[in-house]
Amino acid sequence: MLKTAQQKTVFVATYLDTGKVSVSAKKAGIRRETAYNWLNNDPAIQGLIQESQQALYLQALNQLNSKVTKASDYLISLLEDQAASNKDKLTAVRMILDQAEKIANFNRIQIKNRNTPVQASPIDDITDSLYQYKDSEDKQNVNALIKQVNKLESKNSTD
Repeated sequence: MLKTAQQKTVFVATYLDTGKVSVSAKKAGIRRETAYNWLNNDPAIQGLIQESQQALYLQALNQLNSKVTKASDYLISLLEDQAASNKDKLTAVRMILDQAEKIANFNRIQIKNRNTPVQASPIDDITDSLYQYKDSEDKQNVNALIKQVNKLESKNSTD
């Protein structure tokens, strides 16, 4: 029979892997009631689970950020491609601006919902520069993109 410390280790590892209390409790050799008691009342277990979930979240966020960067790079290259149509360029600009706004709104909601001090992330840096600093280079780039959209829209309406 496992000691309590070992049972907790097995329980937490299984719970993080499966997300299921009953499966985790069975594997650790404890009752479900004990598992729920640990989840609700044991700060060490709560801390381990929270740290692990945050690590998984950050890993997923980093992977997503990498994909977003690649997609953004493609959209930017499309804007600079002389062979691309004005319609494609306009679509790329709209997508870039739309996603920047969504990221900013998401971050505002996340910050509003947090009870702990906020640590800046790369996405926060981007949205801060886009939406808060009037004279920033990023803000100027966004304004330039907006002007390009207006120019492309006027070309498309005359074509």
